[in-house]
Amino acid sequence: MREKPLREIWETSEVLKAMLGVNPDNLPGCQACTFRYVCGGGCRAHQMAMTGNLYGTYDPDCPSLRRSLRRHMWLAYKQHEARMAQTGG
Repeated sequence: MREKPLREIWETSEVLKAMLGVNPDNLPGCQACTFRYVCGGGCRAHQMAMTGNLYGTYDPDCPSLRRSLRRHMWLAYKQHEARMAQTGG
């Protein structure tokens, strides 16, 4: 943004296009994950910093994130179930 306007970066940056085009279905390690569409395969900047690869999938926090997402989805389901029981719906 110091050298180019944001609009120009948004419209012409190949790196930005690559980052926005990441599909977790194509990332090794993410393809079989139930939550791949929630996290999108993780942060591309983090992957670049950790692995030197924009398409890397190394994330030491991934297992704890999956556990947390699973727990929160289960809690949301139980809350929905309780509301349905209360309203008879």
